[in-house]
Amino acid sequence: MKKTITDKELQKKLEILNYEKSELLVHKKHAEKYLKEIKDDLKKDNHNKSELLSHLKIAKDSLKLAKEGLKHNNDELSLINSSIKNIRNKKVEIMKFSKNEYILRNFSKIQHKKWELYIITRIIHFLNDPDIEFVCQQLLKTRDGKRYLADLCFPSLRLYYEIDEAQHGSDQHKIKDEHRQREIVDATNFIEKRICVFDKNNNDRNMKEINKEVDAFIDFIKKRKKQFISKGNFTPWDYETKFSPTPHLKRGYIDVKDNVVFSNHRDALRCFGYKGGHFQQAVWTIKGTNKEVWFPKLYKNNLWNNSLSDDFTKIIMKKNDNSKISPHIKKTHLKILINKKKYEWIVFAHYKDLLGQIVYKFLGEFHTLFEETDDYKVVLNRKKTRIYFKDCI
Repeated sequence: MKKTITDKELQKKLEILNYEKSELLVHKKHAEKYLKEIKDDLKKDNHNKSELLSHLKIAKDSLKLAKEGLKHNNDELSLINSSIKNIRNKKVEIMKFSKNEYILRNFSKIQHKKWELYIITRIIHFLNDPDIEFVCQQLLKTRDGKRYLADLCFPSLRLYYEIDEAQHGSDQHKIKDEHRQREIVDATNFIEKRICVFDKNNNDRNMKEINKEVDAFIDFIKKRKKQFISKGNFTPWDYETKFSPTPHLKRGYIDVKDNVVFSNHRDALRCFGYKGGHFQQAVWTIKGTNKEVWFPKLYKNNLWNNSLSDDFTKIIMKKNDNSKISPHIKKTHLKILINKKKYEWIVFAHYKDLLGQIVYKFLGEFHTLFEETDDYKVVLNRKKTRIYFKDCI
């Protein structure tokens, strides 16, 4: 079986190549110096011309070998650096889907549900509006604080649609453990619309009745879009820039209500003045402030069992085994407990969207809640849902 080379192994090879390069540069410098001396001697001494010409050939061959060695070394360095970059990009970049692929994959998620597939595809086809974003099986937090998988969601219109099928019992939208890693949308101010596809005897309703009700919902969507546009609250769906920091930088702020997500740490950090390449650490400090940008997993993982309250206003950070936190974040934790140092975390939670792509969702600015923080947990309370970049840079 072919062994896959690791980042660490590539770094070791890179060190060796850089050392070899320094040696080759010294060799080239000496060869050039030797060649110059031979040429100078040829101009001064014609008596030993044959011997000097022999030395000239050796000097030229030596310089040629040094140059060829450097070229090969540079090619190797370029290849290694490219490999390292590819490995790191695989860790930080999401899979890239076109908008068409995204839409088709949405439908593939519901292909086993006959009525859901029929109704949702009818809505999207008859609506025929590429400016309206939609998501199938979107995880929501509703106004009653529950987490809920909505059949069809229109985030830009603050609207979701439920399709009640006869075979679906009370567990239709039960949140499983794997769903806790999914991107969640705050639907507190969303409108819910429903359609029931079965009658009181749990038999399928007439198709014409279903179509009439679905078409009425399509008209509702169109009217709602017009209302949002008239109030300046509608943002057209631009899938290609969905994860880009550029629109937010132009606007000057990010707001929780706009469902802000990024595909990697670097693009989120661009909003706060970061100029470097891909950044893989979980925390980045904004220079000259007590603010830190944090990319937590707000669900149980290898070491931590961090959680987000149902109302999105509180984060609790603790270890899986409920042991003391200090050994792992001792410096920060002691400052919180002893010095009462106020930390302000701008939080982008690590989630997966419905297609399995890693996204970092903006949840707001959270501050240390001293009265609830102790040796075993750090508790943070949300203070801001909108961040103006000028206040951070």
